[in-house]
Amino acid sequence: MNAIDLLKEDHEKVADLFDEVRSTPESRHPALFAKIKAELDVHTHIEETVFYPQMLKDGKKDLKDITKEGIEEHHQVKIFLKELGGIKKQKDVFEAKLKVLMEDVEHHVEEEEDEMFPLAEEQFDDSALEKLAAAMLRKKKVFIQKNPSIAKNLVKRDTADKGTLEKIYEAAIGAVGGVFTGKEEPRKSNGRTTSKTAAKSSNGKTAAKSSPKKKAVVAGNGSSKKTKSTASTAAKRTSKAAAKPSKSSSTKSRSSSGRRGSAAK
Repeated sequence: MNAIDLLKEDHEKVADLFDEVRSTPESRHPALFAKIKAELDVHTHIEETVFYPQMLKDGKKDLKDITKEGIEEHHQVKIFLKELGGIKKQKDVFEAKLKVLMEDVEHHVEEEEDEMFPLAEEQFDDSALEKLAAAMLRKKKVFIQKNPSIAKNLVKRDTADKGTLEKIYEAAIGAVGGVFTGKEEPRKSNGRTTSKTAAKSSNGKTAAKSSPKKKAVVAGNGSSKKTKSTASTAAKRTSKAAAKPSKSSSTKSRSSSGRRGSAAK
């Protein structure tokens, strides 16, 4: 994961919370605001202490300019976060300020993802962005540990469901990949495995013996040898038969000689 991916993940969490605000009754908004504030507090902290300073230090003028604009937008967001924390009981004012906060954050995210992040990807190589991500993760961890009130309000994703979906996705990808590589999982019919190739592939051995094509070649060689052997035997038998007169022709010869002898007498 690089720095851009990490920041976009934070954006998605906050966007999900905004969607929830818009789809729920006002009575739920104070609790949702607590989560929004926690996510934004952590996000702005790692951007301002790691990401933005690096953009200002090593980025070109266009990247530096939009980074400075981003810092000012953070300042405005922080003001709204502070004000919203103190007026929860004033429902009308709270809802109005919460709406403006969401609009400001969405505008800020749009500028980052459409302008700032593409420039960062152009001006920093993969290695630099990965190092930034690692530094931001360390900062995030320390910041959360030092602020328990923030930690308890951070969005907790359903890791069990996510893991199950990932397993299903990986299994589907593996099955599709197996079709093209010839290493598909063995199919079972009435409890019996019908794919010898998949069974062999697990221990690294080839399945040539089970290949119908291979069998056809072997069978062809065997039948060819057998045909030659049969032809040779038949030729030998014919030769012997020609060299050795049959009993019937010998008898006829003796009988004819006898008749000629009798006639002479």
